[in-house]
Amino acid sequence: MRKLICVFVALLAFGTNILPVQAEKNHQHSSKGQEQVFDNFFLQLYQDEISAAVKDYYNDDSIRIGYDWWDKNYDVVELLQSEKGREYTSSYILKFTVLTYSAYVPKEKTKYLGIDTITLGVEPILNNKELNPKGQPVVKFINFQHNNPPKEK
Repeated sequence: MRKLICVFVALLAFGTNILPVQAEKNHQHSSKGQEQVFDNFFLQLYQDEISAAVKDYYNDDSIRIGYDWWDKNYDVVELLQSEKGREYTSSYILKFTVLTYSAYVPKEKTKYLGIDTITLGVEPILNNKELNPKGQPVVKFINFQHNNPPKEK
């Protein structure tokens, strides 16, 4: 019996030591393949909300937005899901990082205004009218973070 207990304890100790530890790593952005397909999908899906947030922040309807797909310092689109132990204000959080600039004027250089992050909360289940009889919004604006424009080259 003593040997059985020792074997059980050894297996238990050995088994817990080899379990992989999954720490959340910083995401490495890829501007190619499937990730860019998803990024483009979300950008097209939420274009109106992104444009409205930018126009509200700058209080100017002529402001334009672009995307710097090749900058390794940020993702153009970041998607976070609420789950046990990591709850958010919505089921999904979408962060869009856009490059804002002044509208094109002939013979003038484009003036970059900022690298801005727009955060939206999304509740996809509210798209189901039976589950959303009050017509609550599926998408809600959470935050607009302005950052300095990129350095001119």
